[in-house]
This record gives sequence, C-alpha cells and structure tokens, in this order.
Amino acid sequence: MRILILMDNATLAQLVSGQPPIAGFSHDKNLFQFAHESLRKGYELFICSIQDDKRTTQYNRIYSVYPFWDARSDGTDYGTVCPDIVVGVFLEAMNVRTVFPHAKIVAIQAAIHWSESPETFGAEYLFDTITAIRYNVDFLITQNERMKNLLDVFFKFVAKTSIADRIIVAPLGIVEEERREVVDRQQIRRQMGLADGEIAIVNSGGVWSWTDFNCFISAFCRHCEARSSKLKIFIMGFQQPENDFHTGYIAQTKNIINQHSNLIGQNIVIEDEWYRASKVVKQYTAAADVGLNVNLPTLENWQSYRLRFLDYLYFGIPAINTAGDQVADEVCPEALFVVKPGNEQSYLNVLSTIESDPKALATRAAAMHKLARSYDSRATYGVAIDHIVASPRRPEQDFAAWPETVLDFATRRAGSMFKGRLAARLGEWLDD
Repeated sequence: MRILILMDNATLAQLVSGQPPIAGFSHDKNLFQFAHESLRKGYELFICSIQDDKRTTQYNRIYSVYPFWDARSDGTDYGTVCPDIVVGVFLEAMNVRTVFPHAKIVAIQAAIHWSESPETFGAEYLFDTITAIRYNVDFLITQNERMKNLLDVFFKFVAKTSIADRIIVAPLGIVEEERREVVDRQQIRRQMGLADGEIAIVNSGGVWSWTDFNCFISAFCRHCEARSSKLKIFIMGFQQPENDFHTGYIAQTKNIINQHSNLIGQNIVIEDEWYRASKVVKQYTAAADVGLNVNLPTLENWQSYRLRFLDYLYFGIPAINTAGDQVADEVCPEALFVVKPGNEQSYLNVLSTIESDPKALATRAAAMHKLARSYDSRATYGVAIDHIVASPRRPEQDFAAWPETVLDFATRRAGSMFKGRLAARLGEWLDD
C-alpha cells in the first residue's frame, strides 16, 4: 500500500529539512496524524508539494513523523510512486484526480470555514467545492458526527445527492509517540508569576471573531473587580499571522481590557506578540489549571476538536467551554465548565465555582484525563485509514451519473452575477 501526502511548500520545506512537525494551520496536524498512523500500519509513505507538477516532481519518502520527522528524497518520481491513496487538505485535494486516476482521493475537511471567514469563500469556491465532491474526491474526513451531518446536508442541497457513506469522522487524536515538553510545573508557575493558591486560566489559541472571548473577558473583569480574586487569565497572543480578517474583533477585545487596565498584570497577563507566545504556550498550558475553549453559537461552535482543546485534553486540564458543541452537549460535559455563549452571568457563575470549589476542579480534571484516553490517534486516524484501505474506489460511472444541479444551471445560463447571488443565498442558509 502506497500513500501520498500533499503538503504546501512552506510546510514541506520545513519538514524535509528535518525540523519537527510544526503546524502553521491545524489542518497540517491532521495530515501528520494520517501519515503517522499509516507508517504504524507498515505502509509506504511519500510527500510532495501541492504547487509542483505532480508528474515531474521528486517525491520524498517519509520514514518517521512522531516523535521526530524524517523524510528524504530517494529519487522516486511519479512513475515509480503510483500511490494507492492520495491525501490532502480539502482545497489541495480537489483537482488531483487527473494526475492520479487510479488512486483513492482523500480530502481532509478539518474545519467548516464558511462561518469562520465567509468573506474568503465566494461563488468560485462553492463551485469548485461541488465539482470536487462530484468528480474528484472519494472520501472526506471531518471531525465529528455533527460536522459530517452538516456536510452531507450541504452537499445534498447543492449537488442533489447524499455523500454520507463517503464522509469519515476522525477527530485529531493524541499521538502517544509525540514529544510533549515535560515541565517542572512549580518552576513554570513561578515563571508565570503565580503565587500559591492562584488559579491560572489559559487561552492558548489567540482571539478570533467566531469565539466568545469578549463575553468571557467582560465577565472575567467584572468577577475580579468585585472581589480580591485568585484567578489569572493568560492570553497567549492576540493575533496569529493568518488572522487578518479578525482585527475588528481583536480591537474590541483590547478596548474591553483597557477599560479595566487596573487588572493588567494582576489578573490579566498578556503575551501580546504571537511569535513569543507560541514558544511558551505548551509550557503555560501544562502548568495551568483551566483552559478556555469558547465560541459563539454558530457552525464554528460545532468544531470542538481544535488544537487548543486537544492540548487541554493532553495535559488533563478542564476547560471553560460553551454549550453547543458535541463535547459539551453529548460526549463529556462532566469534564467541562459549560457556559452559554453570549451570557455573562453563566460565565460569572462558573468563575465563582472555579474560585471557591477546589473539588470542582479536581473532578473535572479526572474526567478530562479519562476522556483523553478515547482520543488516542490509533482510535481516530488509525481506524479511518483502515476504513479507507478496506473500501473500494468509487466506480467510474459514479462520477458521471449525478443529476444536473442548480449550480450547473447557473453556470450554463446566467453567468457570474447569478452565481454570486446564489453563493450569497447559500451563505445565508448556512448561517441559519
């Protein structure tokens, strides 16, 4: 069994140079875990750049992903690799069918971006997406059952067919072989400026407009100003480099904090510069008492399995988590301090519990450790790979048998203006 992983140039250059896997986007982590679990099963594994001509590029053979990366170019090319499975993040996997006509094409859709940054996904993106699902992709991998059902409904609406049997659920897992920094917790807490008895809450993933961070920080400031509080929130970077579309929300965040400037340094600790924050975020998370994983009541709230939540799981710290995602509602609410998005009082209640009831922290931490065991990468991506290997490729006639959709009609009859209006209507439907 030969598997080819498609990666962007920047990530590929980093990995081939021997550096450990560093995810610029959370989607890279999904590719790393697919690669690692494939190696665990004894499959041959190759990587190449998504930007290169796949027919002429030199393919790099992967020997190891975790705990260290080892990939070397051994002169393999398109003719000798002949992959059985080709895997990429959704956009990169859309148009490779013509290059690899006999391979199973797997697209990882780790996030539903329509709610996160709808302004970046217009009519052409929607049309390309539907073309990919109809003709180019054998399997989609997404993170939970809710996202699977949403994607199926979406494609049923725009392409008039169900693809539920081609959508595989595989959340990011915890890789046993991955090196996590073992910290001297007491030393790191001293480095964080924590005194005995103080409770550290860490927001490890920056600030985004789809989060409910501003509601949290408003409630946090109210809580701390009403008493001599033992709580400290560590904001690990406001704005990540790729976060260009959330500057307005971040400005609101900073304005809220500036209105309570007396708390800065005392109850609010800010690692403003993302690059520096990224160097210590794992240490701070390992030494913290509570993680923050809060989102607004949108589709984004269904995506509870992001990197920040995975880190909270790994280190066994309970999370303040908005209701509305699958973990909070169904999987393991007992590991979380569940709040209502946009409801400051629910945050105030939780913050009071965290500060006054040590038992509440201990019981949730124990539940978080137990939940983490079910997220072993062998039980997530390992199982997904088994399913893909055992399943047949889509038959050729399947690619041509689909009925005409409203999008085909729009393309043939009305041109880009109609397509734009249709895309806008689809966006409204998704928001509803």
